[in-house]
Amino acid sequence: MKKLSTLLSTFLLAVTLQGQQASPTNFKSIHQEESVSHAKLGITDTQYAKQYTNPLANVKLNGIQSCVLKKKVYGWHPYWSAGAEANYQWDKLSHLVYFDYTVSSSTGNNTNTSFDWSGSNAVTQALSNNVKVHFCASMFSGHATFLASTTAKQNFINNTISLLNARGGTGVNIDFEGMAASNKTGFTAFIQQLNTALKAANSTYEVTIAMPSVDWGGVMDIANLNSSVSLFVIMAYDYYYGSSTTAGPTSPTYTMSPFNYNISKSITYYLGQGAPKTKLLCALPYYGRSWSVSSTAAGASTTGGSSSVQYKALKLNASGNFNTRLWEPNCYSPYYNYSGKQLFIDDAYSFDRKLQVIGQMGIGGTGIWALGYDDGYNDLWAKLENRFTSCGITACTDSIFDGGGPSKNYYDKENYTYTISPAGASSVTIDFKSFGLENGNDTLTIYDGATLTSPVIGKYTGLASPGVITTTSPSVTLKFKADNGVNNIGYKATYTCVTDNVPPVTVIAGVNTWETGNFTASYTDTDVGTGVDKGLYNVSSYTGTEFTSNVTRGFITDEFNAVLNPAWTVKTGTWAVAGGTLNQTNTTLSNTNIYAPVAQNISNKYLYTWSGIAQAAGVTRRAGLHIMCDKPDSTNRNNSYFMFNRFDDQKIQFYKVQNNVFGSPVIDVAYPFVNGQTYNYAILYDRILGDVKLFVNNKFIALWKDPTPIVSGTAVSFRTGNCSYSADDFRIFRSRGNTTNITVGNTTADMVQYQNPNPTTPACKIRSIAIDLSNNLSAVATQDVNIDWTKPSIVTTINDGTAVDVDLIGTATVPTNYTASTDVNSGIANYFYAIGTAPKLSNILAYTAAGNVTNATSPTVTLNTGPTYYISVYAVNGAGLVGDTAVSDGFTYDITVGMAQINSTLNVLIGAYPNPTNGVLTFNSAPYIGYTYEVVNVLGQVVQQATITNNTTIIDLQRQPKGIHLLTVYKGKILVNTQKISVQ
Repeated sequence: MKKLSTLLSTFLLAVTLQGQQASPTNFKSIHQEESVSHAKLGITDTQYAKQYTNPLANVKLNGIQSCVLKKKVYGWHPYWSAGAEANYQWDKLSHLVYFDYTVSSSTGNNTNTSFDWSGSNAVTQALSNNVKVHFCASMFSGHATFLASTTAKQNFINNTISLLNARGGTGVNIDFEGMAASNKTGFTAFIQQLNTALKAANSTYEVTIAMPSVDWGGVMDIANLNSSVSLFVIMAYDYYYGSSTTAGPTSPTYTMSPFNYNISKSITYYLGQGAPKTKLLCALPYYGRSWSVSSTAAGASTTGGSSSVQYKALKLNASGNFNTRLWEPNCYSPYYNYSGKQLFIDDAYSFDRKLQVIGQMGIGGTGIWALGYDDGYNDLWAKLENRFTSCGITACTDSIFDGGGPSKNYYDKENYTYTISPAGASSVTIDFKSFGLENGNDTLTIYDGATLTSPVIGKYTGLASPGVITTTSPSVTLKFKADNGVNNIGYKATYTCVTDNVPPVTVIAGVNTWETGNFTASYTDTDVGTGVDKGLYNVSSYTGTEFTSNVTRGFITDEFNAVLNPAWTVKTGTWAVAGGTLNQTNTTLSNTNIYAPVAQNISNKYLYTWSGIAQAAGVTRRAGLHIMCDKPDSTNRNNSYFMFNRFDDQKIQFYKVQNNVFGSPVIDVAYPFVNGQTYNYAILYDRILGDVKLFVNNKFIALWKDPTPIVSGTAVSFRTGNCSYSADDFRIFRSRGNTTNITVGNTTADMVQYQNPNPTTPACKIRSIAIDLSNNLSAVATQDVNIDWTKPSIVTTINDGTAVDVDLIGTATVPTNYTASTDVNSGIANYFYAIGTAPKLSNILAYTAAGNVTNATSPTVTLNTGPTYYISVYAVNGAGLVGDTAVSDGFTYDITVGMAQINSTLNVLIGAYPNPTNGVLTFNSAPYIGYTYEVVNVLGQVVQQATITNNTTIIDLQRQPKGIHLLTVYKGKILVNTQKISVQ
């Protein structure tokens, strides 16, 4: 349908259809109604405070979170709410406006004797909670008289300055209602005069204007008021008012036919008149209105008077009139029928839908008429917190409409950008139930992400519906734009999200206890939600003082533990390592620079992680990191990307720098930084696809896609501005597959350039991290790797025998001792020794483990008199590397040497005879009854062994070879005596 060209003609049509909107003779706003009625009572602020009783003293719920307001909340506090400030949640208010200074049209002075600006406890509490304080100056008639009176205007200005100076207030709210079109020029000039005077008195003083929901007379000259007004506050209520001919919503979210006005249309109108979005607020009612009506149908004709009903009365429901909640689906408002009356009043749900529209339209915030009307109930505070503070959480599913809502066309000049970021979402799906725009002129553009720099899903016009679209990011952004001509049904849609808050898990495997050369690490990445998107890794090695990475392989590891790594170059600023962090302490410089080289052209994806904390006081503190730099010593690092964290502006920004110039940020999102707190940052960059993802404290923040990505970088650079900053644990990860080859060696091309400095300190750390399709980052898995690629030292000396080296050994169990081998990296795990007839041969005794001691005695071996035998020894280190073999100088075998050694030790003979003997030997064995004797022949063989039972023992050696035999007596295993016997 073709829209009417002017707002006035729309008004005339509405009046013709319904005869119901305000006229100068019958319309009174809620402000006027309540100001007049309370003024007649003559009760002061102090008296109201004394009468006040807290209706929910024992169950009142105040805000318990520390939340930062992201939009303005402008709350009028009428003096008759005195005492109720005990229930105000100050962290959710930006302004408290004390109501009301009633302006005399003839003098400009206040005529309201209950106005107690100087004594109000609410003002005192607001100031103590750092909430801005204004007072409201109201005028409901006599505007022409006032605007024509130089004296009245000047008196008012003088009074305003005096009141603000005396109380520490910050501004005045002008609530002049019912003005005619003829007042437009005079009103604009008065506001300009007022602002000039206030700014001369105090540059921080503000002028705000309370504007009607529909500016029927066109009084608000926004273009000429803008420079003099800090906030334009729409009183988005009284659409249906006290003397309306039909019942209806005080503040319709959308339209209830046939009266086609609502808060969305009001916002669109004032934006179209030039009100800046950041200055425009849409105030909402904490009350509803009850009419006597002719039927129970929603919007029934009124038959008599009406009265306002405050939100606390609805909640308390003392009369029981509000037990049955009904719903008007077109305007999104609840209503109640009882005793011939019909009440339209917002509850928490419908109030929240209004806040959603305010957020969707992108204006500066909301207002409250009036504070205290929800006295003690938390519902509406909770909705403000969720929509307008840093503690807010967007639901995973909801309906969305253009400004016309579920049943009307959108409006002329609708123009807004709306981002939906459900809590914990991995993706968002929008199902368009209906769609129709003016073809070619009105458009809906949908972006896959939280900003207008996110990838475009599609731009739609005409009747070609987007249908069902699903993002790849956790956010979706809609940009809607309509011209001032033809309109259509617009769009009606629902959105849902896939929620995945569980991070993936990454595990490193395939690494041995010790590695001696290049090896392969294996990774297992799992995710119980949407699945793993990518894995990345980092390799570092221990220099002897710290773990660092080889920058030529695309990694950086710097924990800033001791001194500044010489790879860093300080260009500007005061950078130094102290206390285990990298610190920049010059707060006067707007652009400091410390940079380090690193190859950023090897893998497709790079992940840059670090922790940072901004310290010292400031107002524009900022710090961040340049990546993919090609000339890091230039002012803006020439060509690069740049994450900038603005701690006082509460923003995270991302820039692309080209030819040393960066313009507007491609990512610009709010973030509730807390002064002095450490934050963990991460930038994930895909140099092939151009995708950039930002994370803070492991939470995904924003996505941007560069259509012409930078594919190669040679350096990274930290940067601060007017900020004392500390950075720590800086690492660069590269993308990987399920395995990576880790190169080991001492060349500059290797990932691991060092060995263990000792057996207990690893030479290498492998770190792994994974990201899932919902942009959840895993915890970092770390695998320590012991590395030793050098064999142990050779044993320098081998002694044949138990002590000093001997040349003759007379036993078949050969003793040896040797000097220790050394290995600083992995230590000595074992020695191996062997006996052979030539150096390094093991034909007599195969190589046998001796443990990590430096002596050994062989098991019984067969040795012959005459040959020279050699003992060979080598060491094995903890990594399993074998040292070179060392060899003794050799020995010969002679059993008589062994016998002589035994006799020299015992120095006594057994007394066997005859000796020499031809074969039969007798010895006096009386001292040895119960002992054991044995005879060993010249071949080293035990030829006889028995327990001694008689005083005399006969031994037959006739069949033994000639030569020296050995007769030995043992008690158990203890050698008692021995004697050499010569057999002839």
